[in-house]
Amino acid sequence: MHEFNTTGNCIPEMHYMVDISSKIKQMTALVEKRKYFTINCARQYGKTTALDLLEDRLHELGYMVAYLSFEGLSDKYFADPKSYCCMFMEKMRDSLQDDTWYDENVDDFKPLGDLIGKMCSHKKIVVIIDEVEKAGNNLVFSYFLGMLRNKYLKRSKSPTFHSVILTGAADINNIKYRMAENGMTIMGNNESSHHALWNIAADFNVDMSFSPEEIASMLRQYEEERHSGMDIMVMADEIYRYTGGYPYMVSRICQHIEEKPGIDWSIQGIKKAVKILLAENNALFDNMIKNLECYPALYHFIYEILIVGNWKIYQIDNPIIHFGIIFGYLKDHDGRAAISNRIFELRMGNYFLSKDETSSRQKPHKS
Repeated sequence: MHEFNTTGNCIPEMHYMVDISSKIKQMTALVEKRKYFTINCARQYGKTTALDLLEDRLHELGYMVAYLSFEGLSDKYFADPKSYCCMFMEKMRDSLQDDTWYDENVDDFKPLGDLIGKMCSHKKIVVIIDEVEKAGNNLVFSYFLGMLRNKYLKRSKSPTFHSVILTGAADINNIKYRMAENGMTIMGNNESSHHALWNIAADFNVDMSFSPEEIASMLRQYEEERHSGMDIMVMADEIYRYTGGYPYMVSRICQHIEEKPGIDWSIQGIKKAVKILLAENNALFDNMIKNLECYPALYHFIYEILIVGNWKIYQIDNPIIHFGIIFGYLKDHDGRAAISNRIFELRMGNYFLSKDETSSRQKPHKS
């Protein structure tokens, strides 16, 4: 028997999974066109599972895939070009299980670029760098990206990676903004050369949220094993109504229905599962509170929408709205900024009201 999973990546042999083959097909098409692109998702949005499936598909098509992660790396690896190059070569060597990827003579980005050209001369190598925002404040990393960009622009004349995918919970533009704020420029001291780093990335327009039909694909898999008698599309539509297709929330609701006593696969059962979800402490909500507190402008923006009731124009160029979208909290609703789903709306609203109540109680009474 399979089970619903809300921790770590999903494994087809162990877990009920949404059919995201259409998303994998779109990602694969970008790789086959030799695109460099970025995938940014909110936390617990199914990115790791999607990348695992993408990697499997690329292997089937004959690509070599190096899956690297910057998770947990200390600042020493970004202290200077040599340290970064050594780290990068070690990760390539370990991922591809190829000792020739490490050359102790490589101590800067020019020789690293030469090594990449040599290693890619007769191989189609795809590089996936996960948790890339961990390096977003490092100037050395910007030099690395600049080297990749230069090789990409010359790819018709000299070999380089077939495709490069940067992934993480922060949009690559947010990294660019942070670097600019810190005065970091590359390849010269002017603004245009700084922004030139980012103009090779292809648009990534794959919607990583689950549609009602995709949610139904997981429920069908469940029904084939459990025979609950649920109305699959009714359940899928209702789950979507609360979650907006946010992958963690979808799986968590299903998990509560399956595991908690007294809850069945009905509209009322979903409502009970949502109530449990809203009352629990989990990493998703902890991260939500942290982001609201760390970004006061975002806090007040969402507060005015939820508590004050003010309408806000949806304009993605607004940095506040941009951050809200990347974190998964905001969406476009007929040209207005709106909370992305009912569960975030309820949890945030309760949080704001509780803080207001506590703040008012702490104010001294006038005599």
